[in-house]
Amino acid sequence: MRLRILLEPHHGATYAQILALAKAAEEGRFDAFFRSDHYLGIDANDVTYQPTDSWTTLAGLAVQTERVQLGTLVNASTFRLPGQLAVEVATVAQMSGGRAELGIGAAWYEREHEYFGIPFPPLGERFDRLEEQLAILTGIWDTKPGDRFSFEGFPPRTSGDRNRRFAELAADPRTQVFFESGRRLALTLAELAGSHGADRAAVVCRELTKVHEEIKRGTLAELAAWAAEVSGTDPRLPRAAKGKSRNSKDAGSGAVRGEITLVVAGLGRRSRIARDRAARARDRAAGRRTTRDGDRGGALTPEP
Repeated sequence: MRLRILLEPHHGATYAQILALAKAAEEGRFDAFFRSDHYLGIDANDVTYQPTDSWTTLAGLAVQTERVQLGTLVNASTFRLPGQLAVEVATVAQMSGGRAELGIGAAWYEREHEYFGIPFPPLGERFDRLEEQLAILTGIWDTKPGDRFSFEGFPPRTSGDRNRRFAELAADPRTQVFFESGRRLALTLAELAGSHGADRAAVVCRELTKVHEEIKRGTLAELAAWAAEVSGTDPRLPRAAKGKSRNSKDAGSGAVRGEITLVVAGLGRRSRIARDRAARARDRAAGRRTTRDGDRGGALTPEP
């Protein structure tokens, strides 16, 4: 069993007090020391309250402790943009030798936002933003050095708009991250297979409950077939007809259950080189000029 300490400074705490508690947790052989992420005490009229910023505090603890894990329970997703938060957490992880952990939630303390001039959207929007932030944070931290990723959110709703957007993204070398509804997943995967290539690697992540997730890996064509089987739909049809499958307990439901995140692998260096060579070959055959970065020049008159 691992025991962890959570500091919830409802009445404020100076950095010196927080440091003393963190060192006591380390000396007591506790596994981790976490702190909350609030700028206002529970009693909004308490003029003695001394707020401290969570990741600024943890950065100090990172260099003044040696063993204990450090993190937040939990960050308010409304306080920081996801790119900013990713850099802050990574900085503390570097300063601490990899001891940083992030807990993040949708935020709840409306008065705190009002006092500090921080926007406080409605509950549904806050949870939508939290889902986006988790996808962006994961993409930033998991993308391999030298690669890039693009968070696309939900694809357009209509098939025509989706196919136009996918055609624009097909040559993008970055890893692409999408959200998608379970009812459209099979069709979206089939359309991506058509635009990006049936053999392009991808991953479907679905959260079924708060404690159960499923990750399905394969090519776009394989995942399109899997999603069609699970939902009992024909991915070739805009309005899929329900069917039955013997191999899936979800089959025939008309939708892949759960909250869906779709990740399409980026083009590796070899794939980008092959793509560019193929584009230049097609352009030479058509009498066009292609620069090294793939931008096409004006039409040329083919030599006799």
